[in-house]
Amino acid sequence: MISLFQSAFRQAIRPMPVSVPTRSLSGFRVSLVGGLRTTNMSGCFSDPVGAKRNHRYKKSKWGPHGPGPYLRRNRPSIHQLAKPMPKPYRNKWRRGKIWLSGAFKGAPHKKGVVTKVYIKNPKKPNSANRKVCNVTLSNKEKIRCVIPGIGHNLFEHSSVLIRGGRCRDLIGFHYKVVRGKYDCKPVIGRKSSRSKYGVKKPK
Repeated sequence: MISLFQSAFRQAIRPMPVSVPTRSLSGFRVSLVGGLRTTNMSGCFSDPVGAKRNHRYKKSKWGPHGPGPYLRRNRPSIHQLAKPMPKPYRNKWRRGKIWLSGAFKGAPHKKGVVTKVYIKNPKKPNSANRKVCNVTLSNKEKIRCVIPGIGHNLFEHSSVLIRGGRCRDLIGFHYKVVRGKYDCKPVIGRKSSRSKYGVKKPK
């Protein structure tokens, strides 16, 4: 005679029927075996709650087993699930980290070599002849710089120190040459804002 414990144990280990989805002539899915049981592998695909935690799901009207918030063809593959989850973007200025974009890669200044010196006209409504140059930095980056001040002694192969600072009426010039450093001499006869042009205090 089977005891109550044995009957309860057999009920617990009896396999549950799993639905086998097929497609009939009319295009509707028909379940060959009644009932549905999801395993650990398929739970991440069929469970909407678990699917919301996955960043690779897209919202849609139809789910994998009928109407629902997720679409079958938008399931992540095994290789996508194995990849690490991408980090959310956060503003680097607010985090206090160094902004690594640009030619300086986080440095305040860079040393470079002048490759070309020429004159550029500003955009409207300004009209002038801006002295500019092309510079190759020590990290092999190539940039375009503005030479501030009146007059300069730069030519090809001159060593210069570059700092940040754009010129508002020149497109594409986001750096400036530091006057009074390396081969670039300071502005002669400058009285105001001397520190920007490398002029020492008169005695």
